[in-house]
Amino acid sequence: MVSRTTIVVAHRLTTVKGAEKGKHESLMGIKGGVYASLVELHSKSA
Repeated sequence: MVSRTTIVVAHRLTTVKGAEKGKHESLMGIKGGVYASLVELHSKSA
């Protein structure tokens, strides 16, 4: 990531290994993606 700081806290390195990267629009387009799932859950709770 250029000009970005990312902090990942995980108990397992495999969690970090599978982390998604990209812009919001592209991450939302990944069906079954972790990012899209978290955004959807957040939207429902608001």
